[in-house]
Amino acid sequence: MHCTFLNDAPAWCLECEGQLKEIEDQLENDPSLSEEERQSKIKSEKIKIALEKLKKANIQKLIVRVFTDDGSSKTVFLDETMSCRGVTSMMIEKNHLEYKPMLAILEQVPDLYMERIVEDHENLVNDVLLNWKRETTSRILFSERKEKYGIFKNPQNYLLSTSSSQAAQQFAEKSKEVLIKEFFSDTGSQIPEVDGVLWMKAEGKKSWKRFYFILRASGLYFSPKGKSKSSKDLVCLVGFEHNHVYHGVSWKKKYKAPTDHCFAIKHPQLQQKSKYIKYLCAEDYRSCQRWIAGIRLAKYGRQLLLNYNQTQQELREYKVRHISETSSITNGMPDTVSLSSMHSTVSSHSSSSGSYTTADPVVVHHYRSISPLKSYRYRRTHRSGEARSEICLPTPGRKVWKLTVKVPMRSLYFITVGQVAGCFC
Repeated sequence: MHCTFLNDAPAWCLECEGQLKEIEDQLENDPSLSEEERQSKIKSEKIKIALEKLKKANIQKLIVRVFTDDGSSKTVFLDETMSCRGVTSMMIEKNHLEYKPMLAILEQVPDLYMERIVEDHENLVNDVLLNWKRETTSRILFSERKEKYGIFKNPQNYLLSTSSSQAAQQFAEKSKEVLIKEFFSDTGSQIPEVDGVLWMKAEGKKSWKRFYFILRASGLYFSPKGKSKSSKDLVCLVGFEHNHVYHGVSWKKKYKAPTDHCFAIKHPQLQQKSKYIKYLCAEDYRSCQRWIAGIRLAKYGRQLLLNYNQTQQELREYKVRHISETSSITNGMPDTVSLSSMHSTVSSHSSSSGSYTTADPVVVHHYRSISPLKSYRYRRTHRSGEARSEICLPTPGRKVWKLTVKVPMRSLYFITVGQVAGCFC
């Protein structure tokens, strides 16, 4: 288990003592209170602070490792009051990434070959981590998933009926907004019309059978006998109140699924194989995503729209903030920068090693470019004993500084990208 529980009760005790001392000092300086009234108020404040601190002391706190797609991980400190949105923002900052709405926190369950996107409003500690056993191999992944808010990017693919969504491949942005507004009313939200044939894995076997399924607000129903929508012929396979929907990973190889487009519905505490896990398989990717999105809407309803709107608001704030930072850097940037300090470093290093040095100052000219870069670009060309280096340094926002450095070849090897970048800090 990639997390550690913490207990910081001594810190709370010290904080309580400080608060009580401050209250006592304030009451002693109040001449309008008698000694009896002062003692009564101190006693009531002690009770109030004690109750508040007891509540805070019971909050679960964990140190958690959050993995990324490249296999690396970051260690973060979490408590049970933090939402998944807060953890996502923390990971964006720790990894120095640009804010993107599709960045998500995922719960991965390797033993069952499945994962799910944890919704922004969910509590990562209470809703995910505390459901794991201590010896579990499950982990938290920070990654980009377009399915996170695909419902709101192309609502016609999810909110309309199957026949209508296939006919309306292209929707105007205004029409999308109208569709979302009609579907998510102030009083609640509708359930999309999702039905069709799915394969269901037989219990304890790797065989799959086809059944007709239909999505309802109370759960997922199927017809053991033919394609009947009659209530008397439908059987509730599983409800959504205490269960989550998971994406299947490599089930075609592991469980002999008919296709690679699979999903499961299970209780979050089930981390090993169980008869209570329902394995399902769709014919294609589009159909699979409709089912998963429909189940999420049936479970969370309007909360998904609130999550999306808050994410869009944070995205706008991020853009405004970084445009402001870029503008301040641009306005304060001179046309020519003399890197005398860097030249001193080069000269001293060269002298100590016996290398050739130059007495001319190193001069850097910058040019503006509007194409964003994700990393440093470094190029060196040889021209009559002189080296020319071009270094592009990314800055917050969309603008990039392009630097051209001219120094003798043997001195160039002591100049690093870090030294050039340090001149702008």
